[in-house]
Amino acid sequence: SIITGHATATECFKPMKVEKPKNIVLLSVGGLYKIKGHHLIIQSLKKIIDSGRKDTELWIVGKGYYEENLKNLAKEMGISKNVKFLGAKDHEDLAKIYNMSDIFVLANYQEITPAVNEALACEIPVVVMECGGYQFVIPDENYGLVSKKLDIDDMAEKIIDLIEDKNLAERIGKNGRKLIVENFSIEKVAEKLYMAFTE
Repeated sequence: SIITGHATATECFKPMKVEKPKNIVLLSVGGLYKIKGHHLIIQSLKKIIDSGRKDTELWIVGKGYYEENLKNLAKEMGISKNVKFLGAKDHEDLAKIYNMSDIFVLANYQEITPAVNEALACEIPVVVMECGGYQFVIPDENYGLVSKKLDIDDMAEKIIDLIEDKNLAERIGKNGRKLIVENFSIEKVAEKLYMAFTE
């Protein structure tokens, strides 16, 4: 059997010159369903803000039934102004948004999503909660930081590590793009499939 992983449009998702916001931007992309774990990221954000980093915000891209719950959670925690809901975006807008962010965060309970590849393809460092298949995209901490399942303290710590250690953040971004281009670009995935069917 062959594992190709998600094919990523590395021509669309790439580093770009964009104007970055002054604040530190955490980004999460995915349908707004409970299983996607956005509520865990909001709880982590609260810990990050309470640790003194009040200029940190979370941008959430996606649509789904859980949106009201997430907005209420942010309100209850007193951090509504730090959580921005951007709705659904097309690939081109999304590529710009990845490039405007500082750290991509995934808290999906189940499996690693194509969004992690897209963020890395844009050279954005990632924090991913343990989930199925993560080791294909994040073989070790040179490619991203992995937080323990459902552990919001660990997630907050990993995010703070990337906020504080610019060299680490940059290294993960650069290594990540290289890994995605070499293994998960549309061309590479097509090649792997071709090899699988012609052997």
